[in-house]
Amino acid sequence: METGIVPYPSANYYFINYWSGENEEITVYVFGGYMKDDPSQGVVVKIIVDKENDIIEGTLYLTPVKDGGVRIVDMGHDNLILVTMNGVALAFNPIINQFFDFSEGNFLSPFDEGKLISLPYEENPPLDTLGTETPAPTYTPLPTYNPYP
Repeated sequence: METGIVPYPSANYYFINYWSGENEEITVYVFGGYMKDDPSQGVVVKIIVDKENDIIEGTLYLTPVKDGGVRIVDMGHDNLILVTMNGVALAFNPIINQFFDFSEGNFLSPFDEGKLISLPYEENPPLDTLGTETPAPTYTPLPTYNPYP
């Protein structure tokens, strides 16, 4: 379900998407994105809330490589699979709060429990990190075959 509401102050970050998983007692949210003041620095934010939506824990993790923001693309074997804006793949384990690379090559699997929800970018993200601006269409008058002025 897309809500666009992020249960974490986003003044310093752009969140691209997030994953959530829950049990009878808590809900865990893991957000992927980047720093507003340094778009090359990816961030992962982990939030744990109780059933009354009170935040129990909130932690920010900087990605080990400065390769742009990260998007959560999959989950397998308790690892969230992240891809940076420049295509570098890495994994984050929200249970032990550590990043992993793919040197072992065994993290990918079909999508497991939880929900992957894409959020729209906030306000106006820096264009240099997302691509070039597309020009607006222009008005071009069409010829007319009407003989009367």
